Amino acid sequence: MWQVTDPLVLPDPRVCDRLRFELLQLSDLRPAGGALLFAASRAWPRDALAGRPLRTPADDGDDDGEAR
Repeated sequence: MWQVTDPLVLPDPRVCDRLRFELLQLSDLRPAGGALLFAASRAWPRDALAGRPLRTPADDGDDDGEAR
């Protein structure tokens, strides 16, 4: 989401809100992945605003997000 911006600056809250909205829209349009998209719509904007990396379902089991 912010790969082309300054890595030391958090994303704009409006961009995060738009990300949330778009993911919610996709969750309604894609029933097969709706639950994952809905979960991402809640977690990704919050993580982005906090400066944390965006997590994927595969990351949920890792304590520190590092590959082992």
